[in-house]
Amino acid sequence: MKVRRYTGSSLEKIQETISKDFGEHAVIVNTRKIAKPGFLPGSSSTMYEVIAAIDEAMDADRPGLHGESVSPDIVQELLETSRMEYRGLRESILRLDEKLVEIDNRLNKLNKVSTVSTHEHPWLENIHPAWRERLAEEASRLAANGIVQYDDWVDALAGMIPTASGILFRSTAGSSPDVYAFIGPTGVGKTTTLAKLASQCVFTHNLNVGLLTIDTFRVAAVDQLREYANLLGVELQVAFSAEELSAHIESFQDKDVILIDTPGRSQFDKLGLKGIEDCISPQSDLSVILVVPAGIRREDANAVYQSYRSLSPDVLILSKLDEATRCDGLTSLIDISHLPIVYLTTGQRVPEDIEPAHPQRVAQLILSKQLTDSERKARS
Repeated sequence: MKVRRYTGSSLEKIQETISKDFGEHAVIVNTRKIAKPGFLPGSSSTMYEVIAAIDEAMDADRPGLHGESVSPDIVQELLETSRMEYRGLRESILRLDEKLVEIDNRLNKLNKVSTVSTHEHPWLENIHPAWRERLAEEASRLAANGIVQYDDWVDALAGMIPTASGILFRSTAGSSPDVYAFIGPTGVGKTTTLAKLASQCVFTHNLNVGLLTIDTFRVAAVDQLREYANLLGVELQVAFSAEELSAHIESFQDKDVILIDTPGRSQFDKLGLKGIEDCISPQSDLSVILVVPAGIRREDANAVYQSYRSLSPDVLILSKLDEATRCDGLTSLIDISHLPIVYLTTGQRVPEDIEPAHPQRVAQLILSKQLTDSERKARS
């Protein structure tokens, strides 16, 4: 093999010379740009250096060009460098192709899910907008053969819903009782929910329970709770101030569990909510349970939570599942509160109509309560 180095100011002329000298079988081994110093300081001109190879020896000298022999070692080094650059470039292209395929697949899945969710699965309108993309991706991942079924949506949504299967009510003999306060908007069923859990504590767990109420504003509120207390055979005390509440809690130190009922307040009743906060916030080691209806609307979820946030709720109970016609606010409430759901209530019967929360059950509740046609048109 004969190898020549060509230098010149024009690549075209160099290539023409190589073609004339070496013919169509010539191989370009390497090409690089070099700077040729000029006559004046700081001036230079651009030159090109091309190394070509052929099996036969040819004279490649031409005016304006210069060709000279190159040692085989240099040629071998240049060839090896070229091979390494080629392999690296090829690997980069392959990785880029794989990434493009992955992106394309994701876009296809999202486009497919978006079409399905809009036209075939209107229940997804109940999902908080910030959750929809993640829910769609997870449902697609769970889907067999790439076809998303109702159970895939349920399982995907269940994985996004925080729950705790009930409260661990326990004997606290020799230590302070566990104290729980029930808060929530007017008419959500706090008192009935409290009575259901008090019944479980007494009849299922055989615990010593004390009931307290600060709901002295609602007509017959105390009478309703007193009736439950008499049926359960537990003590009931009424507190009209934070000081009285503290005193009653102190007098119940022999109890295992203390349950506190509070007045229902609209999320817009700032003064009423401040009164509840002033009463329960001084109490130490108090767990706060926020009771909200399962049918809470999306436009109300944020206002309800922000209003009750100052009371530092620890968990959620969803009430009145039997009355919910649509559940488009639950995922919004969960998203902004990050609170786990511990119980679901399904009716007025005490103590039957309450169950520990399960993520699949909540997901089914959300996805099964659909918009009516008229409501869907109003939103579009």
